[in-house]
Amino acid sequence: MKNLLHHPLQQINEAFQLPGMAALAIHNGEITVREEFGYRDLTAKLPFTTDTLCLVASATKSFTAGLTGRLVDRGLVEWTRPVRHYLPNFKMVDQFATREITLEDMLCHRSGLPWHENLLAHGVGRECSDDGRAFRADLLRRLAYFEPSSPFRANFVYQDVVFTCAGAILEHITNEPYETLIDQQLLQPLNLRDSTFERSKARATGRLAQPFGLIDGSVGPIPFCDTRYFAPSAGLYSTATEMIEWVKLQLNRGRHHDRQLISKAGMAWIHRPHVVAPNAAAMFGGGLTTYGQGWFQNALHGRTLIAHGGSFNGYRTFMGFVPEENIGAVVLTNLNVTEGVSAAGLLILDHLLGIENTVDERIAHFQQRAQWFATWEEQQKEAFMAGQNPANRPRHALEAYQGEYTHPGYGTFSITYDGSTLQQTYDGRTFPLNLYNGETFGSRFQTTENRVLPMTFTFESSGPVTAVRVPIIEDIPIPRFVRD
Repeated sequence: MKNLLHHPLQQINEAFQLPGMAALAIHNGEITVREEFGYRDLTAKLPFTTDTLCLVASATKSFTAGLTGRLVDRGLVEWTRPVRHYLPNFKMVDQFATREITLEDMLCHRSGLPWHENLLAHGVGRECSDDGRAFRADLLRRLAYFEPSSPFRANFVYQDVVFTCAGAILEHITNEPYETLIDQQLLQPLNLRDSTFERSKARATGRLAQPFGLIDGSVGPIPFCDTRYFAPSAGLYSTATEMIEWVKLQLNRGRHHDRQLISKAGMAWIHRPHVVAPNAAAMFGGGLTTYGQGWFQNALHGRTLIAHGGSFNGYRTFMGFVPEENIGAVVLTNLNVTEGVSAAGLLILDHLLGIENTVDERIAHFQQRAQWFATWEEQQKEAFMAGQNPANRPRHALEAYQGEYTHPGYGTFSITYDGSTLQQTYDGRTFPLNLYNGETFGSRFQTTENRVLPMTFTFESSGPVTAVRVPIIEDIPIPRFVRD
């Protein structure tokens, strides 16, 4: 099987410019595919192997679902009991959601809140001073101020903030840090000794991959991100060797050797569909896609594929399995956003199902998907540039815009003036405010892609500036930050 896969996987590795890649697959509990390509560090030419540590990003969600299953088995929580039973003061903007939202809802992305990607970069380029538990508890409070983009339980909207809050709820119920719960309930029983939420521990192994991104079309290193603040959603570092053990537990319906870690009923609940996810179908090549608890479901050559990916800050993960055939695969790479791991993971599963010569089809589909995203981003930039008119000057002198502008959910923008340029600081990062069009200034934001950001100041009649509107989150009315 290795000889059949090595060349097509190499084609994928080259087609998507992956710095390094490792792939493992199992059939009936035995490793049947092991492939390694490229480097975890391009400068030092250190090889990328199945024991190279990467941030597995959103693949962490399946661990949060598994932890919840363990706690359900112990009678500490219930999937369908409203969160308010555990947190009486819990609140969301939607009153129906406030009363009724459950861990099931939170773990299948049907809260009604939009994607809050801009808040995920809290740890970009810096080590966090704590384990993030206080941040997660405060995030639960801030949900009361996050506007929904769709009605509660009406749609699947992929959501990292709410998933993180599910972990915070488990912390509240057990009075234990999320990382400790995962370690004690899952990592230790599975003997996953490399897997950790602490970047410092991953780095201390000497096997942590350098994260890379595509910068102006070329592969280059990007800043690391301490993800402990969002650990339940995207914070785990692991290896292909250890992630395949996690896939094996899924195929064994929660059983590890002679121990039932998660009940069969719990695993069935986690793996079954809970909501239709139509906008996720392209990740698997098309077809009806649903979402369970931390896992997607799709069809692969007439069988059920259960899978999840991860993409954040220079790392990308694919893991998937087909229960009917007792096969599974894991692919890791150290390149941001790339579709290469999905192409590689599905190619491996194609071969394990006896479907040959699909590499060109897989590459074409995922290159087309990558091109769609690139085109969309270019359109966003063009739309931003089209609205620019620096000749339309702001009504006030620049120093009049200085101040602290606060939103109860999204925090504070601090605007300062150095005598020539306005600067905005948010979440500890500072960027210049450039003249854009009248009362709207152009700036940057600490998103993982650091996109342009229009900031529009408002005032009453000819009086002082009173607020600034910042589209920090898409698909909702633009949040208003009020001047203190």
